[in-house]
Amino acid sequence: MLSDLTLTLAISLLWLSTLAFIVFYLWRLRAVTKEYMEARGIVEGIVTTFKRRYDQLSTGMQQLRTQVSSTQLKTQEMVDAAAHLSRRVEDTLAFLEKAKTGDKGLMQSVTALQEDVKQLREMQKNIQSKLSSISNPTPAPSSRSEISKADSAMSIDSKLTDTENIVLQFLITEGPKTARQVEAKIGRTREHTARLMKKLWEEGYIERETHKIPFTYRVAGALRNLEKPST
Repeated sequence: MLSDLTLTLAISLLWLSTLAFIVFYLWRLRAVTKEYMEARGIVEGIVTTFKRRYDQLSTGMQQLRTQVSSTQLKTQEMVDAAAHLSRRVEDTLAFLEKAKTGDKGLMQSVTALQEDVKQLREMQKNIQSKLSSISNPTPAPSSRSEISKADSAMSIDSKLTDTENIVLQFLITEGPKTARQVEAKIGRTREHTARLMKKLWEEGYIERETHKIPFTYRVAGALRNLEKPST
């Protein structure tokens, strides 16, 4: 009787232990599965981002290769054309060495040579211009630094620079102006404008009016007669 009870108790404990182990195993398996799914999502996000950036980089590299190939092709065509003209010039010069003075064919060859040389020079200029624009593209000018042709063409004093003449013309036509207004007109930096105005003042081309802030500048001496009357 006691042995049967002991056996039953042992079997019950075994079942309870097995059940507890199964429950713990399932709980642990669920936690590991959750961690795996989270890690998988992170990895997939990284892979997707990398693939997108790789595709963008590949597209950019392909466009760059296309542009470089097109540029090389155009440059080679211009070089070939220049070489063809050079060969024509050499052939003409060789013919001239054999030609007789006063020969009609000589005059025709001279004319053809002049035309070929002219075309060759034009072609070389075009090649140099194209190569220069490819290696050193010209930036777009700033709207503040654009100076009108009328201002740049006016020269008050040949000893002064173009910019200094533009400043004097500006003060003559527009009247007294502050340094900030002059800076906006010529499109230079504040320090450059200050040095320029100081030079013109020290050399007697302009006067500085200090009775109000900010200071204003106006032309001096004989230039005063050209100044536009204040309204």
